[in-house]
Amino acid sequence: MNIPFTKLIAPEAVAMIRETAAASEDSNQLHRAQLDLILRNNWFNLFVPKANNGLELSLPEALQLEEALAWVDGSFGWTVTLCSGANFFIGFLEPGIAAELFQDPKVCFAGSGAATGTAELKADGYHIAGHWKYATGAPHATVFTCVCNLKENGQLLKDGNGEAATAAFWLYPSEVKLQNDWHMMGMKATASQSFETGPVVVPTHRRFTIDPAYAILSQPVFRYPFLQFAEATLCVNFSGMAMRFLELYLQQTTAPDASAIQLQREILQARDIFYEKIEQSWKSLKEAAHISDPLLTEISKRSRALYAVCGKLMQTLYPAMGMRAAESGTEANRIWRNYFTASQHKLLRGL
Repeated sequence: MNIPFTKLIAPEAVAMIRETAAASEDSNQLHRAQLDLILRNNWFNLFVPKANNGLELSLPEALQLEEALAWVDGSFGWTVTLCSGANFFIGFLEPGIAAELFQDPKVCFAGSGAATGTAELKADGYHIAGHWKYATGAPHATVFTCVCNLKENGQLLKDGNGEAATAAFWLYPSEVKLQNDWHMMGMKATASQSFETGPVVVPTHRRFTIDPAYAILSQPVFRYPFLQFAEATLCVNFSGMAMRFLELYLQQTTAPDASAIQLQREILQARDIFYEKIEQSWKSLKEAAHISDPLLTEISKRSRALYAVCGKLMQTLYPAMGMRAAESGTEANRIWRNYFTASQHKLLRGL
């Protein structure tokens, strides 16, 4: 399946995003025009139900859009992916709370999945303190999510497997302090700043569980296992960036190397299989309210296979691009830096 990216994003939007990409990097956050475009198109709410002012896209639809946005610009696509993936948590919040948070047309969740804070339940609520790294979209976030190690009487708790007991919570921006510490070679405009809090006391309804068994909303996407959801949404960002890198290479040469042509075939084939499995899983979830373990394993396998061939393509084409790829300020160089910065995501390291 060869997705026609320009059918998913208007040409004038593509032009604006790319024209402002350098300015976004310079300011270490999305350009105002880029953020306004996201808000107008409601792209932070890809998975949010229409009843809560969202787009309520299916997973296959959202993945195609995320891939297309990453093809336009890596930082832009990554920010939409991570923030819409955080807004996805609406499916696990109490309905009254969800309605309150999502009445804001600029609603944007940002956060971290690392358990680098603590939460202790006392008579007046949970006492939360901690420091969490790299919350994409932090400057424009309206809600921050965090994972905490649970404590009782000052002692860390264990779960049934003897591991540290953890839970997810959400906080208002007024309850956190941002750290301007996102100083990476790429993905600069994602503004993935760290944040800290505490001690702060929050009511018990601020705790939530991201697991299909705890989904409150009825839409199928909230019953899609989160590991495979995360793998797939991240994977398409690498596919989008790699496809654009390949385009730039083909534009600058009249005699493409045989290895580049072969990699083009490989990435298209890997994408076809990936989307085929995604469609199968989505159909199974809608029709049977279940995705089999073998199919979930296949989703993970195909996500990682697509990621692998994208990395191979990037590393093969970089030297073939010449100084254009090494020159600071070129689109090719920005894609390279974005790609390999994003590849350090903890879900992908070691692949």
